[in-house]
Amino acid sequence: MTAATTELPVAPATDATPAPGPRPPVALYIHIPFCVSICPYCDFVVYAGAAARGPRNRVELFVAALMRELELRAEALDRRFGPRPPLASVYLGGGT
Repeated sequence: MTAATTELPVAPATDATPAPGPRPPVALYIHIPFCVSICPYCDFVVYAGAAARGPRNRVELFVAALMRELELRAEALDRRFGPRPPLASVYLGGGT
């Protein structure tokens, strides 16, 4: 398995007009893919044991990509629904 290092282009917004009605609640799930061992029920992408450490700092790359993804998602929702309310819920998973 190889890690992606190419920055992907950002797709333009297809509908910059705010949607009618109130903004739906937004829930956030963040999966931390670095684990000591893989749980038998886990279907997520996971780096376990030595692979989690890897030849470069995968955690640092993951956090940078996560922050960028959060920014892009927030901007897209703002364009579609207007100013953002607080998140309805935040779930963290993985990292066992």
